[in-house]
Amino acid sequence: MKTQIFIAALFFSGFAIAQQKKDSLKVNSIEAVNIKKQVFKKQGDRLVYDVAASPIAKGTNTFNLLKQTPMISSIDGKTLKILGKNDAVIYINNKKTNMDSEALIEMLKSTPSEDIQKIEVITVPGSEFQVESKEGVINIVMKKNKNNGYNGTMKMQNEQAYYNNPNAGGSFNFRQGKWSGNSNFRMGSWTERQNYTLSNGDPTFRNESSGYNDDPNKNFGGGFNLDYEINKKQSLGFSYNMRYNKSFNSVLDITNWQNGVLTNRTVNNEDAQTRNHSFNLNYEVKTDSLGSKLTSNVSYLWFNRDKVSFNETFPLNTDPNNIYSALHQSVPQIINNYAANN
Repeated sequence: MKTQIFIAALFFSGFAIAQQKKDSLKVNSIEAVNIKKQVFKKQGDRLVYDVAASPIAKGTNTFNLLKQTPMISSIDGKTLKILGKNDAVIYINNKKTNMDSEALIEMLKSTPSEDIQKIEVITVPGSEFQVESKEGVINIVMKKNKNNGYNGTMKMQNEQAYYNNPNAGGSFNFRQGKWSGNSNFRMGSWTERQNYTLSNGDPTFRNESSGYNDDPNKNFGGGFNLDYEINKKQSLGFSYNMRYNKSFNSVLDITNWQNGVLTNRTVNNEDAQTRNHSFNLNYEVKTDSLGSKLTSNVSYLWFNRDKVSFNETFPLNTDPNNIYSALHQSVPQIINNYAANN
C-alpha cells in the first residue's frame, strides 16, 4: 500500500512541475508583446500629431517640430504654411495668439518640444476659430499637470554661423486644485548676414548690384497663461505675452553697375526698436458630452516699432549724372487693437 501511495505522489508532483513550466512559458510569451501608440491620426476636419507619444519629438523646439509635421512647411524659416492654404493662424490651447509674426516665431523657437502634448492641423476651421475661408489653423496643445504639482525646463543654445548667436529660455508649469498655469521667458542675441547679387534688364541695357546686409538683434520676451476651472463644464483663462527687440547698426551696403560700368555705391544704416504686448481673457463652457462648446474672448494688442534710417549714395565714376545724395527718415509705427467675440 505504501508503495502505491509513493508512486502516486511521484506522478502528481511530476505533473505539477510540468504544469508550472508550461505556465511559465505562457507568461514569457505575453512579456514579448509590444504595443505601439499611433502618432498621426485623422480626426474629422483635422490631422492630429500626438507629440507626447512620438519618440523622435525630443530635444528640439516647437518651430522645428511644426516643420516636421505633415501638411506644414517653412521655406524661409520665418513663416509657417499649411498645404492648400494662403496663411496659417496659430492657436495655443484653442486660444488665438495676438503676437506679431516675429514675436510668435521667436516664442515657438524658444519653447521646448517636451512641453507640447499635441499639434492639430485644421484645414477646414469651424465657426469657433476666428479665421478667413482661405486660412488654416495650427492649434498647439501644451502639456498640463493632471495632479497637483509643478515642473519646469531650462534651455541654453549657441549657434555658430557667420556670427556667433547665443540664446536661452525656460518654462514653468503648475497645477493646484482648480488653478493651472504655465509661463515662459526667452532672451538672446543674433546677427543675420545676407549676401545679395541682383540683376535685371535686356540685351540693350542691364543693371547689376551686389553687396551684403548685416542685421544685429538683441531681444527678450516672455509670457504666462493662467486657467481656473469653475466647474467641470466651465473654465476661465487669462494670458499675457510681451517681446522687446533692438536692432541697432543694421547695415545694407550695395555696389551698382550699369552695362558693366561701375556707377555708384549705396549704404543704408538703420536703427530700430520693436515692443509688443498682448492680453487675452477667455471664457469657455461645454454645451454637451460630444465636445461642443461656447467660447468668448476679449483681447488687446499694443505694438510699437520705431525705425530711423540714413541712406547715402556715393558716385564711383566721373559721369555728371551720378551725384552724392542722402535721405534721412524716421518711420514710427503704433498699433492698438481691441477685439471681442463669441
